Amino acid sequence: MIDKRIRELRLKLNLSQDEFANELTLKRNTISLIENGKRNTSERTLNDICKKWNVSEEWLKNGTGEMFTIKDLDEQYASLVGELSKKENEVEREIILKMFKLNKKYLTVFDKMIDSLLEIEE
Repeated sequence: MIDKRIRELRLKLNLSQDEFANELTLKRNTISLIENGKRNTSERTLNDICKKWNVSEEWLKNGTGEMFTIKDLDEQYASLVGELSKKENEVEREIILKMFKLNKKYLTVFDKMIDSLLEIEE
């Protein structure tokens, strides 16, 4: 059931219904209704979920295969550039621009700092 897989995904991403809904420009109540099987999920919402979190459409719709798709680096980069172009990502754009100004030595340090921060986030 798609509703159960959407809930499973949301929990795996460690997001509240409100956070999950906001990422999809939906209301929390909509996510609640979907997860409880009281509302069908639109094709647009399914596509948005797959695109936003690299979720396998096959897994989401049918429950087969792996939850997440593995994009190659070029696909990941293209997706991130698209996300960065949005107005609300000004801080991220500034960080990327500053990163490109670093020399190799400091870039390596920066990379290790990011890895450490990501470990803390998990």
